[in-house]
Amino acid sequence: MHKSAGLGIVAAATFWASAAIAGMTMPAHIDQSGVNLQPAYPATALYGLEGGYVVVRVGVHEDGSIGKLDILQSSGFDDLDSAAMNAARLWHYVPAMENGNSAEGTVVVQIVFKPPTDNPAPAAATR
Repeated sequence: MHKSAGLGIVAAATFWASAAIAGMTMPAHIDQSGVNLQPAYPATALYGLEGGYVVVRVGVHEDGSIGKLDILQSSGFDDLDSAAMNAARLWHYVPAMENGNSAEGTVVVQIVFKPPTDNPAPAAATR
């Protein structure tokens, strides 16, 4: 997965490989093969140094395609919420499994936005 400074993704759904092997139920989850990019920190958020997290619920169809997307927890900033939704819409997902068959499910992800810290602070004025 591509890493961007100041961003983090936490998947609330847990991947149980042993459950899939045993033919038991496994929830839908984010594809961990490295194809999903973390969203870029929005340029519109720089001026106010906006930060926070967005919790997105993603419906995943039996074929792994995306269904309905909902914001469960807003960051309080429209640009951060939009960046999170756009990223979640582009990611790849693995459908749920029930008794060895693909099934519909949901994935809940938390995307954390932190203002970039690589901008040096202005030098202190000397007197």
